[in-house]
Amino acid sequence: MTHRKAGPTTRGTLRQTGFFSVVRARRSVRKFSTRTVPKAVLATLIDAARHAPSSMGGTSVRILVLRDKTIKQKVAAFKNAWCPPAKREYPADFLQEAPVLLVVCVTDRESHGRWIENGVIASTYIMLAATALGLATTFLTAYNLRRPKQVRELKKLLQIPVHVTPVNILPIGYPDEKPRPKKLRALRDILHYDAF
Repeated sequence: MTHRKAGPTTRGTLRQTGFFSVVRARRSVRKFSTRTVPKAVLATLIDAARHAPSSMGGTSVRILVLRDKTIKQKVAAFKNAWCPPAKREYPADFLQEAPVLLVVCVTDRESHGRWIENGVIASTYIMLAATALGLATTFLTAYNLRRPKQVRELKKLLQIPVHVTPVNILPIGYPDEKPRPKKLRALRDILHYDAF
């Protein structure tokens, strides 16, 4: 039997790999089963963040793992208190039921002024890794540029050092819901060549 190498096909189209399946399968999940996330699986998940691109090759990302029920309740209350009116239909109560919360942070000095970008890219790697591992998550911000008090409050709540800034909160667990397929714009509607 002859095995064909992965790569472009004879028609010039790219063969779909497991990576693209993961990208298409990733959905935001807010309901998790009570199943525990093993430490080894969690370590594999978090390790993905180390491979994310970062400004000037800095190693600014730090991950805070929250498992304690009381702390998760406080984080959920924090998110609800700071929720803008337009998003009130998405309360953060579900955070206290997630087996694990990851708070993705960056160190100020090593982020080279790109703390948001570094944190968001690392979070994206974690979300895709979660999908690949059969886990689920959703993306929540931990800051508001117009309200610096919000970050200060979270840092105090979680005892985050002064030189470290929380960027995102990612609940992690095995999904207990099946989200509807995502509605996507047609590729031709978002694609522009050489000029907009």
